[in-house]
Amino acid sequence: MSELKVLYLDDHMVAIHKPSGMVVHPSQGVGFYRNCMKLIRDHLGQIVYPVNRLDRGTSGVLVMGLSSEAASVMAGAFRNRQVEKTYVALVRGWTQDEGTVEEPLDDKPALTRYRTLSRMEVDLPSPPHPTSRYSFVRAQPRTGIYHQLRRHLRRTGHPVIGDRQHGSKLHNRAFHERFGVKRLLLHSYRLILPHPVTGEPLQIVARLPGRLRGLFQAVGTPREVVEDPFAGPTFLTERVCGHSSEPGGDLQEGPFPA
Repeated sequence: MSELKVLYLDDHMVAIHKPSGMVVHPSQGVGFYRNCMKLIRDHLGQIVYPVNRLDRGTSGVLVMGLSSEAASVMAGAFRNRQVEKTYVALVRGWTQDEGTVEEPLDDKPALTRYRTLSRMEVDLPSPPHPTSRYSFVRAQPRTGIYHQLRRHLRRTGHPVIGDRQHGSKLHNRAFHERFGVKRLLLHSYRLILPHPVTGEPLQIVARLPGRLRGLFQAVGTPREVVEDPFAGPTFLTERVCGHSSEPGGDLQEGPFPA
């Protein structure tokens, strides 16, 4: 089961690191043979029950119950906002130091908070400008609406790079051509949830995949932030990548597809 990494496992639940491009479970003929539930079921040799959702393009922490009872308890924790969800993303433009987006989605209340970890200016033309600006952000959706982070970030004018549905075709294409990026640059980094049996807080972390770390560093995100978005102070440096006089300042070419 080389495609999936088990982050946590006990008698009641399992947490895995879902790769980008893989569906959680088959739907409408997609992912019938290659989906997270089937792979982890085959690996553990038992039925698993889905708890949280991740979009096909999103990587990171995915939780499943090993019994319907455990899954039901954890699903209830998500519904009752007892779970702290933290994502990281590369978005278009320079975001505010921190912000709150409280706009309904699908006629339901929706709340997202974000903090800027790094800003960069990259030598990717954005006519009439010769460069483009991006931000590396840490975001926490407090509600669980479909595509909430992606839609809320778009509404702030800062869509996630690689988002074909809610993002910018111009910048998606630029990242594909320069770096070979074929995925959504959104990652579920950490979940903190009550254990379904003991109720004790359980923290599960999925570090950024190696190629994604390489990409974020290549466009100017400090290594400290990429390695741990919670370590140390928030970085608000405005880095210009491309034609730099500093050693290692030039943009690296891809591909960084994973």
